[in-house]
Amino acid sequence: MRDILTAFPRLDMKRCFTDSVCRIIRTKPETTYDNFARDFGARFVPGYKAPSTVDFLMNGPFEE
Repeated sequence: MRDILTAFPRLDMKRCFTDSVCRIIRTKPETTYDNFARDFGARFVPGYKAPSTVDFLMNGPFEE
C-alpha cells in the first residue's frame, strides 16, 4: 500500500472532500436532506438541521 500511496498521494482528500460537501450544505441546504450530505451537515456545519419525514408530514398543507 505504501508504494501505491507514494505513486498516488491522497493530497488531503478527507479534508478537501469534507470542505466541498459542507460548502454545498451552506449554500443549498435544501439539496442535502435526503442523501449522504445530511450526515456531513449534522457533524460539521453549525446550525444545520435537516427536516425529518415527520416534519414534512406535520407541516403538510392539509387541515386534518
